[in-house]
Amino acid sequence: MEQAKVDSTAKLIQSLTPSEKRYLKLNVLDLNKGNNAVKLYHFYTSYIPNNDISEFPEYLTKGMNLSYEKSNLRRVILRSLRNYHENLNDTSFSLNTLLDIEILFNRKLYDDALSIIDKMLKITTEMELFVQKLEYLLWYRKLLIRKGDYATLSKRADFLEAEINDCFKKIQNLNDYRCIQSKLLGIISKSGVLISDEATSELKNIIKHSLLSDEKNALSFNAKCHFYEAWGWYYKLTLQPKKSLSISENFITFLEENFEKTIQYPQIYFSALSNYVTRCTSLNKYDQALKGIEKLKSITTIKGLKIDDSLKVTVTAFALERKLTIHTYTHDFKEAIALFEEVKLFIKKNGEATHLTFKNVTRIFTSISYFHLADYKAALTLIREMFDDKSDNQRYDNYLYAHLLQILIHYEMGNFRLIPYLVKAAKHFCKSKKFNEKSIPLFMELISRLTKATTEKEKLKMKAENLAIFKTLNNNENTIFETLSLDLWFAKK
Repeated sequence: MEQAKVDSTAKLIQSLTPSEKRYLKLNVLDLNKGNNAVKLYHFYTSYIPNNDISEFPEYLTKGMNLSYEKSNLRRVILRSLRNYHENLNDTSFSLNTLLDIEILFNRKLYDDALSIIDKMLKITTEMELFVQKLEYLLWYRKLLIRKGDYATLSKRADFLEAEINDCFKKIQNLNDYRCIQSKLLGIISKSGVLISDEATSELKNIIKHSLLSDEKNALSFNAKCHFYEAWGWYYKLTLQPKKSLSISENFITFLEENFEKTIQYPQIYFSALSNYVTRCTSLNKYDQALKGIEKLKSITTIKGLKIDDSLKVTVTAFALERKLTIHTYTHDFKEAIALFEEVKLFIKKNGEATHLTFKNVTRIFTSISYFHLADYKAALTLIREMFDDKSDNQRYDNYLYAHLLQILIHYEMGNFRLIPYLVKAAKHFCKSKKFNEKSIPLFMELISRLTKATTEKEKLKMKAENLAIFKTLNNNENTIFETLSLDLWFAKK
């Protein structure tokens, strides 16, 4: 029995855009009517919208080798996508041109192939496509040998050796920076902005890498991008927001000064702008952050910047998420809740393609907004959705905020009997994820004491005493205070 949720062919077809489907139909399907793969494709497109493929009908299973035809259909679709996107960017163009070189080589059209290689060596050098450039250099040598032009081969031997060695050197340099990036992303993806002592120690070891001591160690455009990103994340995670913002500004300047390369890597430009917005937000520079969001949204219209549909979706998601968090930080809770309606429409439109982190960030900040407007039922609903979708591959800090906010909500609702169990669950979560922020146990101890207080006067005194303690903590020890807008809760009579 075939299940839609585990059917990779179904997922591939679901991912096709209308224009990709049209190209597939006109250039493949219409030319192969009656083919088993075409029949299978039409079956998928008939049932996928309802996600109700429980089993394949007899007319398919009896008349064909289903496993083989599914594999064949995947190959047909992927080949169509390659053709459709062959000139999406310089990388795909250079890879496809390598196939042209091989075709010309097999037909002994050596001069035509060499002419193309001369052009592609200039393009790959300019765009710093070192892996592809290396392939073209090796083909250049192979063509001269097959052609029997040993005189030219001898004259260009030193050139080929120097260029090949330079490619290897820059590929290795870029690979080393990518390894640094991978280690940083491993910390960021799980910890979020609240990192454990162990993760902090690991972070400090990463930043000591010799390649991060000077920008000059980065030998290419992409390597320099990794250099800026590494320092930006380090300053952010070690709660040095001013330095982190300064790095973001320098990074954007670097990208805009090298825009002929930047337009080939729109994801990098998006990342730089989104990090800039995040760091402006952390410094309460909300006007700058909102301007940054508008600049970010405009990258989809920049001439020459080749942006695929998935990045357009990512840009929209980030703009919605960041605006919603800014509304919460500035206590514009009604605006945040109104914007969440747009978020729900966005999630509905994009379905499974919507990243869980986006869902959780928008849920927790909307839940905070509902809490401060005393709509506790709506706040709890969003928190339950977060826990229902819980994944160990997601940022832990969002789940921490959900635990603490849940405690606050039940306290305000007067469900004091639940508090000990919720506090115990939160403590277990913090221990398992190695959260050591001083404000967390302070907060949970306060709530536990408040539930036992007998008079309002006693409660107000406890809150005043603890507020004074919270204010003595530095940012590294007290991120929950601003995130949950606890200043409003403490001021509540």
